[in-house]
Amino acid sequence: MIIATRIDILGRVTEPPTQLPVIRPEWLRPYASFLILRCVGDDSTAAFRALVDFMKRPRSSRAGTSWTIVSSGFGDIADILREDGRDADELNDLDGLIYQKQSPPSWAVLESGYTETHYSLAVALRRRDLIAVHCDAVLRDAIQKWIDREPRPPLTRVPSDLS
Repeated sequence: MIIATRIDILGRVTEPPTQLPVIRPEWLRPYASFLILRCVGDDSTAAFRALVDFMKRPRSSRAGTSWTIVSSGFGDIADILREDGRDADELNDLDGLIYQKQSPPSWAVLESGYTETHYSLAVALRRRDLIAVHCDAVLRDAIQKWIDREPRPPLTRVPSDLS
C-alpha cells in the first residue's frame, strides 16, 4: 500500500489545502503563445465563461495519469479589468488555472509506484469579442476539438495568417 504525503520544498509535511489558492501574477513567467478565438454570439461574457468552464473539465489521458487543478483564478486584478466608464484599453475578463499532471515516468510500468509531476499554466483573457488562451498543447487541442464539435460553442478561431 502506498501512502501519499505532501512535503513542501523545505521538507515539511503539509496537509492538502481545503481551498485552492489564487494565482499571483508576480509568480508567473509565461512565454507568449496564444490560441486566439472570437465570440460569435451576442453574449461574449457567456462565451468566455463557457470556455473557462470547459478548461476546468477533467482531461482524459493514458492509464495512471491524473490531472488536478491546484490554483484557480487571479488575485489582485481589479486594476486591469474594464468597468463601465473606465479606460477602453483594459481587459473585460481574465481567468487562469494551474494544472498538476501526475503520471508514471515513460520508463516505468504503472505498478512501479514512481510518479512524475508536471505543472501547466492556462490563462484566458477577453477584450470585447476576442479571447486569447495561453495553455499547453493537450488543452489547446481539446479546445479546438470542442469548438468543432456539435453543438458548437459560440466561439470560432481567428486565423493565424492575418495580415
